[in-house]
Amino acid sequence: MDTYFIEAIFFGTCATFKNSSTYIATLKAASDNRKNKYDAKEAAEQAVIDTYGEKIKDFPGVRMKTSGENIIEFTFIGPGIFDIGRNSISTTSGKAVQLIKQEVDKNKDNFKEIIIKLMGRSRGGTTASLVTKKLKEEYEDEPSIKISLSTSDAYSGPLNRLQKKNRKFDVSKISSNHVRAVVVYSMGTQFNCTPMEINNADLIIITTLGHNDCHKLTNQFASSTLKGIFLDIDADMIYDTKRREIKIKTLAKYLPLIFLHEKRYSNREKILTKVIFKKLGIQKKVMEDFLSSLPNYRDEMKKIETIISSASNLPKLKQACEYIIDIFFISPRFLNLVKSNGTVHKLLVSTKEILEDEDTTPEGKCDSIITAITAAKALHSKKPFKRKIIEQLIAQTKKIKASC
Repeated sequence: MDTYFIEAIFFGTCATFKNSSTYIATLKAASDNRKNKYDAKEAAEQAVIDTYGEKIKDFPGVRMKTSGENIIEFTFIGPGIFDIGRNSISTTSGKAVQLIKQEVDKNKDNFKEIIIKLMGRSRGGTTASLVTKKLKEEYEDEPSIKISLSTSDAYSGPLNRLQKKNRKFDVSKISSNHVRAVVVYSMGTQFNCTPMEINNADLIIITTLGHNDCHKLTNQFASSTLKGIFLDIDADMIYDTKRREIKIKTLAKYLPLIFLHEKRYSNREKILTKVIFKKLGIQKKVMEDFLSSLPNYRDEMKKIETIISSASNLPKLKQACEYIIDIFFISPRFLNLVKSNGTVHKLLVSTKEILEDEDTTPEGKCDSIITAITAAKALHSKKPFKRKIIEQLIAQTKKIKASC
């Protein structure tokens, strides 16, 4: 065998093996099969061993599993809320470096290359970033040792953010031809948490999936060769995919949507803006001017009006209408309309069908869309905020029609 694989997975805040999905699901299945309490617990503990491996002596909170002769996996439980003690970010990153170095030194003479895969979510993403930096420094002059980093919504916690190393990480400063990084951010979360600023990763995905779900994309793209910045809109009920690349020419179109999605203030908008601008190579002064011009985060209606009105600047009817559809899926308020009300969902489906109808003129398409939106307006006549949103959509569609 030519390659030896070392994989390290870092859990998020307060995640342990006994509250992992593997343990809980097995415990429930055992209980459903009417096993007694002892047998159910034993089955769940065995499932943890099968999934994550055995405990490692002298390394509490870590499990190890081997697959064949060339794969070893380490899994580390997450830090507590206050990030202190034996499973803190600092302590865990030290354990990981020690264990991985042992494996590298033991196997590097027997294999042509060693691939170290580091994956972490939430505070585990911060831990994985620190481990990447330490390992890169250790193996700087050994190109046969390759490192890949994958994080989902890396977060340091309120206390750890006081340390600069836990707030910001620039992949380019440690990068070479044997380090690859995939970073996934959630646009908005129910938690008041400011994510770690990870700059210049090979692949950056900003998604509408929440803090606890965006690791699905990390798993999907960890081994991908895709590069760039992509906006991932979870709109599979209308379109098969909504993954769109953010470039300088599409920045003005997609960046405001990220701000609209933010559910509560946490500096997330500013962190994501910095990550995007730095990846695109936009000057610092331009970025600072842009950040200072952002509407107050509480003025949601102003954001909505600004974003909807920008649809009229798009050159083609289909682009403008698809942009309006995107708004529904980006904004939590709009998305609740889609999920809770069949009429609004029908509106979006009918809009898609109207756009794809090759026999209808652009003006006719606009009329059909206005009719569908008006039906939604009547439904929400007693809900001022939703009615105002729909009125904005109608007015904008009329502007689009006038420009046809």
